[in-house]
Amino acid sequence: MKAPDRQAAFEAQGWVAAHDRIWQMDADRIKAQGRWAEIVGAKGAKEDAFFRRMRLSEKCITDWSFLAPETKEMTEAYANGVNRWLEANNDQLP
Repeated sequence: MKAPDRQAAFEAQGWVAAHDRIWQMDADRIKAQGRWAEIVGAKGAKEDAFFRRMRLSEKCITDWSFLAPETKEMTEAYANGVNRWLEANNDQLP
């Protein structure tokens, strides 16, 4: 992939990741929130309990404040790419 700068490269990578793996990205988000049983039923309850005990979602929010500005910029650019793909392909989502 060629891009004029790092921000554009990370945004493009987010777009490509969403194009190829939006289902997996969403599944991982739901799992990290301890809500996997909502999708797969009772067999996901043990995994949900584990992730809820870890409080992963809360820790991610807290840890954001400790990231270096450059890391935040790259992460935000990646997220912008994912969001651009979602906006452009909203009619294709399940």
